[in-house]
Amino acid sequence: MESLFSIYFFANRGGDSTFMEAFTCCSIRTSLIRRHYSGPGKAFMLSEDTYKQWVLMASETGTFHYRIDDRSGVVHVGELVLCPPGLTFYRQTLSPLAFHFVEFSIAISDGQSDLNPNDYMPCGKVTFQNISRIISTFECMRSAPVHYMEHLLDDILFQYLKESAALESDKIPQDEEVQKAVEHIRKHAYEDLSMQHVASLIGLSPSQLTRKFKAELGVSPNVYLTQIRLQKAKTLLTETYASLQQIAEQCGYDNAFYFSRVFSKFVNMSPSQYRKSQQI
Repeated sequence: MESLFSIYFFANRGGDSTFMEAFTCCSIRTSLIRRHYSGPGKAFMLSEDTYKQWVLMASETGTFHYRIDDRSGVVHVGELVLCPPGLTFYRQTLSPLAFHFVEFSIAISDGQSDLNPNDYMPCGKVTFQNISRIISTFECMRSAPVHYMEHLLDDILFQYLKESAALESDKIPQDEEVQKAVEHIRKHAYEDLSMQHVASLIGLSPSQLTRKFKAELGVSPNVYLTQIRLQKAKTLLTETYASLQQIAEQCGYDNAFYFSRVFSKFVNMSPSQYRKSQQI
């Protein structure tokens, strides 16, 4: 069976840069090939595999480590991994796991020609701002019939593309070096990321990057990164029962103590106070 939906989103420049240029109205056609739900408390039967079509693997409970090409990381509850065709997908269970596996094909068209899905779809870990919605979708996937499963798959892709477009449309920098820095920060915001590393990737010193960044966006790269992390932290605090340590790890911080210090400094209240203030 096939499913079709349309969305306005940004088109990639191509090459190494994934910074998005302009809104394009595209139709996206997906076709479910196979799906599997395993858990809770299960481990992967295969530690690696290569697929002919796109693969989605999502954690409903527990964590796992993945590696695809040069991308790797830890996947937590409410996150997923997308693996393009032809790449080897390595994975290892880190804690008792319940996970969804979906293999599917995807075709994207702008109405005039077929587009390369690799230019629009991410490879590696995908995180979401609306955590409660994606977790609800995962729950529905457990026992959904085939025809409804394709709608749920579309919903996941639509949510990702919609959130990505919203991020890209917010304060688009004109400077090409700042564009590259912004894209790298957004892509790796929830990982161990230093601005010295970001600056070296685009051939600038940290001070040059900071100066250019402030001129374009009005804040330093470190503050920009913190804003992204804390936005996710706020969502996790209000929409999940995750501990501060779990939230810290999912937002790119080593421990709950440092995360709490940063949160309190920027939000003017502790994470626990914020969580309590959002309860109805």
